[in-house]
Amino acid sequence: MSSQPNSARQQQTVDVVDQFDSYDAYLTSFITPADVQHLPNTETVLRVVELGYLHGGGQVLPWEEFASRKAVLAAEREAAAHPRPPQLLGAGRDLSRRPLLQALADRELPVRRGMLATIVFLRNRNARGQEVSGYLDFAHRLATDEAGMAAAFASEQRLMPQPTDLSCFNWTTNRIDSCNSPNFEVLPDPKAGLCFKNCRDRKVIRVDPAASSPGDYTTRTEVATDEYQQAVIFDHVIGRRT
Repeated sequence: MSSQPNSARQQQTVDVVDQFDSYDAYLTSFITPADVQHLPNTETVLRVVELGYLHGGGQVLPWEEFASRKAVLAAEREAAAHPRPPQLLGAGRDLSRRPLLQALADRELPVRRGMLATIVFLRNRNARGQEVSGYLDFAHRLATDEAGMAAAFASEQRLMPQPTDLSCFNWTTNRIDSCNSPNFEVLPDPKAGLCFKNCRDRKVIRVDPAASSPGDYTTRTEVATDEYQQAVIFDHVIGRRT
């Protein structure tokens, strides 16, 4: 008898987290006009709602429980859709002369498992000789351009920023493109410069090399390579928010 309430609550939690793509969207469902009227901005409203100070009533799930259930649901659906895990594109290759690709191969498994979110900054010349620089979401590239990533790991083509990446700037044409990904939101900041907010834990990654820190749970690694004019990897560990 005592297990029924727990079972019912667990099923209800599953149903709730399945209705929202993000924790912010979930919190937004609790917001009332009174909340918006008395607080200065949306971020403040979300934080107040998260703490449980509600006008609308109801019990708010903590971020950890929401994120945990989301991860479990995603893993279950991924396993159902793909009974065998995808082959690691960088596995079993001799990348000793390809420092950037070796670094990405070392990160591929934790990135695919969602434990690590990696942004790659690249600066090089394209096939037309134009200098191009940009930031790409490694996980998004793996998911949306498997053929291109396989060719890059096979040293058949270079990894280059594209207009569909987080940011891509052509220094010859002065064209700049910027796109959010499922993992990162692009945040142009007038003071901090270009930043990216992780969609899972909402931590901000600062890519300015002059910044005192790239952000919480984030490391910046400059890759020494002759294949690119510059290559930098930003690793963000998906962790518990503070």
